[in-house]
Amino acid sequence: MQAIGYEFESFESLAELLNEASDEHMLALPAGHTPREGQWLLATFAVGDDSTAAAGRVVHRDDRSGIVFEERDWGTLRRFARGGAPSSVGPPSQPGLRWQVAAPTNCSVLIVDGDPAVQTVVSATLRASGFCTCSVGSAEEALDFLRSSAVDLLVVESLLPGMTGVELCRRLRKDRRLSHMPVLFLIAHSLQEDLEEAVTAGANDFVRKPFRARELRARVIGLLRRTQPGFHAS
Repeated sequence: MQAIGYEFESFESLAELLNEASDEHMLALPAGHTPREGQWLLATFAVGDDSTAAAGRVVHRDDRSGIVFEERDWGTLRRFARGGAPSSVGPPSQPGLRWQVAAPTNCSVLIVDGDPAVQTVVSATLRASGFCTCSVGSAEEALDFLRSSAVDLLVVESLLPGMTGVELCRRLRKDRRLSHMPVLFLIAHSLQEDLEEAVTAGANDFVRKPFRARELRARVIGLLRRTQPGFHAS
């Protein structure tokens, strides 16, 4: 997924731009960007040292081109502009993770991956930062697990045996009890189509394989910071 960036001198400037576009949830593309119609972009919004990110779809209307955001992502941007949504992690190419990456007490993550080796690596990486982790090998097992147990976030492999990770995400978004569950996808570098499908299905963020431990931990913390009210990393 292509990444683009918006930079603002103040939160007030960002808020003013969002207010002007509130009816359409559409922002003009930064100068020099000419992506194709329907393409998904990961947009990073930076105000000084703070940033957040949201995925949107490119739309060409009459003489305008812009990126349109889903309602949930537009709400995240508006909260960020008001200082009410904690900052996210920028794309991997952007430097500077500025907070200590450590989980609060009893923060739980469900890992959904068909490869036991990947389960072990992801679990060990997150446990090292204080997360409580559980692992299952399929989307069907994940749904069974979530019917009886609560977790704070899902880490989902896109290619799963049986039901895919994308279909799992779609089912979660249709479930009233689980529709707001934060979902982070593990995506192979070569599978651009899977990434676009995951975003369309409602994925909140992603990490490309192979990933670095620091990047995975930071992405999980960043996602929880912007989706869970009152979440604070230690």
